[in-house]
Amino acid sequence: MTTKNIFQLVGKIKFIKNITAFAGLGGISLSGKRLLCVAGDLGGWHAAAVVLAKLADGGADVSVVFTGPSRRAFGEKSLEIDSRFVVREKEVNAVGAIPAVAKAMVGRHESPLHERYDVLIVAPSQSKDGNVETVKIVNEVKDNVPVCVIEDMWGSAVPFLNKIKPNILKRTSVCTIDQFAKKMLVEETKIKAKKVFVTGGPQFDRVLELRKNWDEQRKMIRKNVVKSGYVYLVAGGVNGTDEILDLVRPVLRAQDVVIFRQHSRSTVKDRKRSEKAIEKIKQMGGKFLDVDKKIAPYTESILPGADFVLSGFSTTNRYAIMLGIVGTIYVGTKSFQKDLWTEKKLKLPPEVEFGAGWYVRNAKEMKKVIEEISVVTTGKRKQNIIKKQQKIAQFCDGKAAERVVEAIHRLS
Repeated sequence: MTTKNIFQLVGKIKFIKNITAFAGLGGISLSGKRLLCVAGDLGGWHAAAVVLAKLADGGADVSVVFTGPSRRAFGEKSLEIDSRFVVREKEVNAVGAIPAVAKAMVGRHESPLHERYDVLIVAPSQSKDGNVETVKIVNEVKDNVPVCVIEDMWGSAVPFLNKIKPNILKRTSVCTIDQFAKKMLVEETKIKAKKVFVTGGPQFDRVLELRKNWDEQRKMIRKNVVKSGYVYLVAGGVNGTDEILDLVRPVLRAQDVVIFRQHSRSTVKDRKRSEKAIEKIKQMGGKFLDVDKKIAPYTESILPGADFVLSGFSTTNRYAIMLGIVGTIYVGTKSFQKDLWTEKKLKLPPEVEFGAGWYVRNAKEMKKVIEEISVVTTGKRKQNIIKKQQKIAQFCDGKAAERVVEAIHRLS
């Protein structure tokens, strides 16, 4: 069954039925509950952080251990962390250290990882080191603590679920963004379908706020970066970022602007190639500008000011679809095809197969798509993409975090 068939099959009714199962959050109190979150990739942390804030609102005692990319971001002081969360800094350092150093830094008997928790929350990592560290932490938590995995995007929990011990998997539940993500987990791991809940992505709850302030935010962003041209927001990949930039270069006009965001897991090779691709664009007169963080603190905060949003298969494009940006373009060049298959075992991003985003593999296709999006009249393909984007957007009701909190409450 194709992704398109899956989306059509489950449709709105099944999604709403799943939402109804989590209705009635009401006055849930988690006062006195001790919760430990292990967070890997930045996308996972952004999804978990929203939930953890609500858990803290309910009186829960929240501790956090960062692994992999999030551990490095924490060390660079580039993570936003609620002041109510207790970050286990010894573990932050120890999980990335060699065993002998880790043992000296965190003694087994004094480690908070061996304290008693009511629920273990995991924001999994797809990076190799992030997943290894996350699995290591989860395996060390004592007793039969229930585990709740918050999956930020389709497939991101697969590496974690495939590496944890069978006895831990038995007490693990997963909250994920849609029915396609659920189907992937059941097919690619040994988790049972009844343990996977479609709650929506907590990080996407802010879409409602972005929609509400859309016109004002767009005006502020464009006032700061462009007068009359197009704004291209480019979200890089682990590999292949230069391939996106190489497709953008031929379609850029003198009045256009590029806003660029490097992927948090971008390889050294990718960064070097990106720098060369950026230099080529600058040499031909292309403009790279950025937005003041006071105006747009997150990448998704820039979206109201963008005309075209490009990535391989990033969360940024998912946000763009939910916000109804017609110029949401997925890049399927060689590097992205390889990484999509390696990380997700997919040939196309689900949103592309569903028909909610444009797909380009070369400069010729890119030029054609930009022309098609830019015309005032709405052609058949453009109209179909708008309709499919609206179908995905209708699932975002701003209550995903609440549903995840209720799932965690049930486990505790």
